[in-house]
Amino acid sequence: MYKRERKEESLLIVEEEFTKLVHFCAQMTKNKDVAEDLAQETILIAINNISTLREPERQQAWLFGIARNVCLRWLSAHGRDNAHLVQPHSLYLSEETAHSSPEESVADEQDVELVLERKELIELLDRALALLPSQTRTVLIQRYVQDSPLAEIAAELGTNASAVAMRLQRGKLTLRRILTQEMREEMALYTPDTTSADWEITPLWCYNCGRQRFLGQRDPVEGKLLLKCPLCSPDPNEVLNRNYLPVLKGIRGYKPLYSRLAVWCNHYYRSGLETGSAPCIRCGRVISAFIQTPENFPAWMRNTKDMRMWMRHPDDRYIAIACEQCASASVTSLEALILESPVGQQFLQAHTRIRILPSQPLEYHGRATLLTRFESISSTATLEVISDYETYETL
Repeated sequence: MYKRERKEESLLIVEEEFTKLVHFCAQMTKNKDVAEDLAQETILIAINNISTLREPERQQAWLFGIARNVCLRWLSAHGRDNAHLVQPHSLYLSEETAHSSPEESVADEQDVELVLERKELIELLDRALALLPSQTRTVLIQRYVQDSPLAEIAAELGTNASAVAMRLQRGKLTLRRILTQEMREEMALYTPDTTSADWEITPLWCYNCGRQRFLGQRDPVEGKLLLKCPLCSPDPNEVLNRNYLPVLKGIRGYKPLYSRLAVWCNHYYRSGLETGSAPCIRCGRVISAFIQTPENFPAWMRNTKDMRMWMRHPDDRYIAIACEQCASASVTSLEALILESPVGQQFLQAHTRIRILPSQPLEYHGRATLLTRFESISSTATLEVISDYETYETL
């Protein structure tokens, strides 16, 4: 009889928390439209599993733990759904999108990366909160996650608002110490100096070797994004990926930056290869797009500082869009272009640590082609793409 009464009382408390759950889900997902549905799902899961609650005094923490997991699952699914929405049926842009500007083509993909990065930060914060004393953690969650008034928290704890305010202050200081000291390296991946002239560790893994995280420099005012791998480009003056683009302005996170860059590159280089020309990124002149080995690049290109990396692989053929008038050149590899396609980005989202395998020439339906391969470092997953040898068209 007692157990049944306790269960009914618990179910009533769960239902009374619905308004707070809606607010919590809205804060977690940044989407008010789905918050009520997620809160309802939380309530349903809680009701079906109320018998597993061993400590009734921790019911609120248990309930919001369920809500957190529900929101994280939604965030993950939301990211995947958005990725599918921006994918055309081929590896490159549809005819309709090809006539739009790169700036108009990147918003959805950037949103996906912002969602995923926010999910990672939520998980990191959750781990930091777990290191706090139980009462301190509860007070912080009630105040800053559930947005409960100080008086309400004080009443629940049987104390006064001043004591709660003091506990909140101490809790914030302890949480800051954990994040800035014990979790300093992990936090540095998400909160580096955005205008630093020094190289900083990024959350992105090198896709060439899969063994090191990229080092990066960025400036959201200039639209600057530089990436290099300590193993693949050890020369201090060598940069694997150098970009100063208007489309990157205002973006701070490395993952959203790379996501936006990928969509822009897919549009820019694919359009250039299809039409044989593209606008210079510096002066806007329409210039030729071509595929060549570095030794066959124009002489003025071979003398630029970024060419030393390409010249180390004299037999590889790169995509180049070069403007002699302003001495500006955009160069990329077939492997990078495939990774910047929607299918490549989907593979990278599912497998953050990958490496490029040696490409293989082969004959496909009577055509000379190249087989480009990528493999996951942490699983057996692979991505294989066949491209026409002459045009790099995906087959």
